[in-house]
Amino acid sequence: MRSAINPAKKKQEKSVNTNTKKNPLKDALKFEKSKRKTKTEVSTRKEKSVRKKGSKGPTSNNLGPVSSSTNQPTSTPNPSVGSTEQVAWPHESAAKKFLQQNAFQNSRITEEFAAIKTTTPKEDVCAEFFKNPKKNRNAALPITDATRLKLKNPAGGYINAAKISNPADSNRNLIIGQIPETSDLEEFWRMIFDETILHVFFGYAQTDNITTPLATFLPTTMGAFATYGKMFLNVKKVETIGKEINCIMIELLPDGCSNSTLVTVYNQPNWNLGKVPANVSDCIAICEKMNKASDAILFCSWNGVGRAGTMLMIHSVMTHIIKNVDCKIGDLLQTLRGQRFGIVENSEQYLAIYQAIGYWIKAKSSDAETTGKLSEFCAALK
Repeated sequence: MRSAINPAKKKQEKSVNTNTKKNPLKDALKFEKSKRKTKTEVSTRKEKSVRKKGSKGPTSNNLGPVSSSTNQPTSTPNPSVGSTEQVAWPHESAAKKFLQQNAFQNSRITEEFAAIKTTTPKEDVCAEFFKNPKKNRNAALPITDATRLKLKNPAGGYINAAKISNPADSNRNLIIGQIPETSDLEEFWRMIFDETILHVFFGYAQTDNITTPLATFLPTTMGAFATYGKMFLNVKKVETIGKEINCIMIELLPDGCSNSTLVTVYNQPNWNLGKVPANVSDCIAICEKMNKASDAILFCSWNGVGRAGTMLMIHSVMTHIIKNVDCKIGDLLQTLRGQRFGIVENSEQYLAIYQAIGYWIKAKSSDAETTGKLSEFCAALK
C-alpha cells in the first residue's frame, strides 16, 4: 500500500529544488563582484600599510632634521605636488661669462662695430659670382667661390647663396642667401629640397619692392599652392607666433619624386630693408624654434646680408652660449664676414644683435647680477 503524499510537503520540496537550481551567468557575476571587492580590500590594506610605515621616524617637515649635522641637506619639494621652485636655467654660467666678455653699453657697441674690418673680396676669388650678374641683386656684394653653395641640380650650378660654418657648431648646415629673382624660383626651392633645409628665415617686407608681394615667392595662405618649374609647393599650416611672425608650413615636392619635405618659413613683415626688427623678441622666438632640432637652416633677405646676416648672428651667438663656447660678438661677426662678405649692414643692426641676446638672457636668467646688468642696458636704449 502506497503511503499518502502530503501536498504541502511536495510543494515545499519543489520550492527548495527551484531555489537551489544553478544559474551559470548569475554565479559568474557574483564571482567577479567578489573578486573586485577582494582586490579593493587588499589595495586599501596595502595603502594603509605604506602610509603607516612612511609615518615612522623623524622627518624634516615636522620633527626636525634626521641628523644633527648642520651639513645635512633639507628635503626638496616634489615639483609634481604644487612646488613653485624655479628650475635653474642650464646656461646660467655660460651667459654670465658671455656678459663679462661683451660690453653691453650703447656707445661702446657703436665703436665696436666701426672697428670691425671689412675687406671686399677680389674678383678673381669670386669668379662664379661675376659670371652670373643676372642672378645677383647687388653687384657690390660678391660671394667667394670657396664659400658659395654649389647646386646639385644642375650639378655645380650657381645661386646667390653661401654656406656658413658656425665655430660653435660646425656640423650644422647653415646657409645665407638673397631672395631669388623671380626667374630663379625653381632653383631656389630645388636648393631647399636638395639641401634638406627645414627652416627658412625669409626677410622680406612689402616695402622691399612695392610691386612684388610675398606671395610671388611662395604661397602664403592655408591650402594655397604654387608651381615653380618642376617644384610644387602646398601650404599645410599657417599661424602667427610671437608678436608678428608669419609662420608658414609648406609641403615641398619636386616633379617625379614621391617623398615630399615639410619646410617652415618665418617672415617678419614689418622688418624693412636696411632697418632693425620691429620686435627683437620675435627674432629670439624664431631662433628658439630653429634650435629645437639640428636641421639645416636658410637665412635669406632681399640682398642676403642685412636682415639675413642679423638673424644669422643672433642664432650663432645663442648657439655659442648654449654650447658654452666663448664668444665676443665683434670677433664672431669678423669670422662670419670672412665667409659671406657684407653681413650686418650697419651699426643699428649690430646693436639689434646685442638687444636680442640681452632680451633672451634676461628672460631666462634668475641671477640677480645678470638681470640687473641687462635691465640697465635696456633702460639706456629707451
